[in-house]
Amino acid sequence: MMKTEKRGKIRIMYEILKVIRKEPARKTKIVYTCNLNFRMLKEYMDNMEENKLLINNKGYSAKIEITEKGKKYMKNYDILNEGIIKTW
Repeated sequence: MMKTEKRGKIRIMYEILKVIRKEPARKTKIVYTCNLNFRMLKEYMDNMEENKLLINNKGYSAKIEITEKGKKYMKNYDILNEGIIKTW
């Protein structure tokens, strides 16, 4: 059996943003794509909304949108991750 690495908070936040990068998505899509439960997603989304990485449109069939700051977060994550892979 292959051992899997535990994802850190920074990686999970990146994965959430990756889902909504091209188009806004509902919570259900994010939960299934990122392999989270709704309680965990709420915790991450509250933090990410507070830090202005995403916009949580409230109401029935509301969709989550990425902000410019969220796009910068993703770009910086990619740069950092690329640098780590090169030195590894």
